Amino acid sequence: MTSPRFLSIDWGNTRLKVGVFEQNALVEVHTLSDAPSLYTFARQANASKAILMATQNLPTDALPTLQSILPTHHFRATTPLPIGNTYQTPQTLGTDRLATAVGAWHLFPNAPCLIIDAGTCITLDFLSEAGKFEGGNITLGVNMRFKALHEFTAKLPLVDSGEFSLPTLTGKNTREAIYNGVVGGVLAEIENTIAGYCNLFPHLKVLVCGGDTNFLGSLLKVPIFALPNLGLIGLNQILNHLEAL
Repeated sequence: MTSPRFLSIDWGNTRLKVGVFEQNALVEVHTLSDAPSLYTFARQANASKAILMATQNLPTDALPTLQSILPTHHFRATTPLPIGNTYQTPQTLGTDRLATAVGAWHLFPNAPCLIIDAGTCITLDFLSEAGKFEGGNITLGVNMRFKALHEFTAKLPLVDSGEFSLPTLTGKNTREAIYNGVVGGVLAEIENTIAGYCNLFPHLKVLVCGGDTNFLGSLLKVPIFALPNLGLIGLNQILNHLEAL
């Protein structure tokens, strides 16, 4: 008998990702282009249920269409969670931040975790050893910073994160200067935050996820766990939690 298959759907600002789980193991990850491709995938995935998280406004027919294909939970701010949440404004808290925190709790139970989600924006969130989401910080993502320098100035070029490797202390041309400023600044922000939490929690686990996981993970000078699909893992755990209620 085949194992039941569950879908975790992350409809993000930049990417539409779907994780396929069998017995809590992530066996497939797919990046899709649009809503029709998601519906086609859902019909063909041989899955028994799904959970959907969206960090952008969904097409009005998206959830009803998915629910007509297979039972689909919509993960929102009011969804019951297997972790606590002490955030003062839970109604404004991005569900993507909660999903990664649930994933962190599943992978590292009873450990304090700093979760760095490096995507369109960069979020740095703290999960206590008691399993409570305590909050965190939000800043511009790498590509957003490059685009801002280009679009809000008259002459600065658009630089890409793949143009150089390690940032240097002194840029020898304009493109290198932009790269150094953006990437060096991001690394300094992240490493300063990590240092602050490590002073308070010596056994801190540092998890990096999101689209820029490999890029930033290769440049950070501190030990990390690179988990680009942490949000999908968290969504699957939330689905399990909902089914158990």
